[in-house]
Amino acid sequence: MIVGDERKKLDNVGWGSSYYDSKENNMAEALSFESIKKYEGQDIRLEIKNLTIWNDSGRDSLKTTWSLGFRLDQSAISERETVEINKEFTFEKETYKIKQVEFAALETRVVVTGKDTKLMKDETGMEYRVMSKLENQFLNARKVDEEDGYVVDHKKSGVFLRSAGEKIEPIFSKGEVEGKDDEYIMIFAPVRDRQDCILEVGNDIKIPLTR
Repeated sequence: MIVGDERKKLDNVGWGSSYYDSKENNMAEALSFESIKKYEGQDIRLEIKNLTIWNDSGRDSLKTTWSLGFRLDQSAISERETVEINKEFTFEKETYKIKQVEFAALETRVVVTGKDTKLMKDETGMEYRVMSKLENQFLNARKVDEEDGYVVDHKKSGVFLRSAGEKIEPIFSKGEVEGKDDEYIMIFAPVRDRQDCILEVGNDIKIPLTR
């Protein structure tokens, strides 16, 4: 990303989603990067360099640079309301704490910590991450659609929100967005009533997302 004289490499915070257009026989992929909200009102140029691509013959490399310039207007920035929750629940003998819920016009984020959401260390001191029991449950209802990418399999249990009597589905295309080292972030569609919001884990656990 280039803003004025500043050149900065954006950190990838999730692989995003993919979509296959059967008529055009093309695959489109969306990547998730760190926020650039602080550059509101400024002219920005993005450069994408040297892509590795897959084709019928295997892996190939395309060495070139795509440049995209635009102005980051207020309409491109999603205002976010953060509500501190600090509620604990137990799932499969593991205790988790819901730290906060972040409400926005395009999504709802639930930030959770637990013993198995933290970075682990091996005998050499190298850090690594494992899939927590909660993350495994969140992804349990995920399935792949040839045209729409990751979608919800309603025949399976998972993790959902419920607001104003409506079941709110996960957004699996953002399932790898990372928070702090000890956090796991679950992302759902936007809710209609922020004062009436419940987190449902599996078939039996229901936690009101209120202070």
